Amino acid sequence: MNKKQRIAILAGLALIALMLLVPPWAKKSPNPVARPFPPIDESIGYMLILTPPDPQAFIDAERLVIQCLCVAVVTAGVVFALHKRN
Repeated sequence: MNKKQRIAILAGLALIALMLLVPPWAKKSPNPVARPFPPIDESIGYMLILTPPDPQAFIDAERLVIQCLCVAVVTAGVVFALHKRN
């Protein structure tokens, strides 16, 4: 593994750490149209993990996992592209 690959991996890990510190938040919102349907998860933005934006807010884990996977795939692609072939 060369120096550029290590830098790419560290950058990917730093981005994932930042996403974990400032995760997406959501809350259940009632469906005003029809009562038989379950409540919808409403995105309410990104905030520090230590300061939830609302007492009823929760971390949107599905969105957070998708974001982390996208960064991991892009990082892996960059590391592979920086691989030197002999």
